[in-house]
Amino acid sequence: MRRIGTVAVIGMAALIAGFRPAPEPPNPQTGTIEYIEFLEAALAHAQSQLALAEMAEQKSKTPALEAYARRVATQRSALIDQLDAAAKATGVDAQADPGHTPILDTFQPLSGDAFDRAYIAAELEDQQNALDEFQFAAAHLTAPDLKQLATGEVAELQKDMADALIIVRNLPLESEGTSDTSSMGITPGRRQSLTGP
Repeated sequence: MRRIGTVAVIGMAALIAGFRPAPEPPNPQTGTIEYIEFLEAALAHAQSQLALAEMAEQKSKTPALEAYARRVATQRSALIDQLDAAAKATGVDAQADPGHTPILDTFQPLSGDAFDRAYIAAELEDQQNALDEFQFAAAHLTAPDLKQLATGEVAELQKDMADALIIVRNLPLESEGTSDTSSMGITPGRRQSLTGP
């Protein structure tokens, strides 16, 4: 008799559980928008860093900065491939927003210390903006592949920023007349991240 009572209780519990409302699945449209925003921002950062690093490889006369630019170019090229693959796998059409990339023409006339300082300043700002995007994505995106990609890139960006700061400290003091690069439009504006302004 005890066995029948136990079976009845289990059956009632299963029946009651069946009447609970099912958890709502995440809104696929919201997810898609978040994925596109992240991928477009990440592609913009990676492409701008790649373009500037390739220019720095050619123009910089500082060995440490040239080696740094070479490493960044290699890493960002690989990251762009990963982001493109993630976009295809997620089924979204993500393109880097050209409004988020620095205008390379502003760096072209610079040379020597002026170029090195302009490059590393733009690189630090771009990497900080990218770090903000990737940290937010690592914490909030639900797509496992994008979350993993973002999480892995955070440590890389932090290392790149730390290395860039070491280079900044070792660059020679600015020559007179090369200190104001802001009037040339060198420093790109801070980009709006997924976390807001």
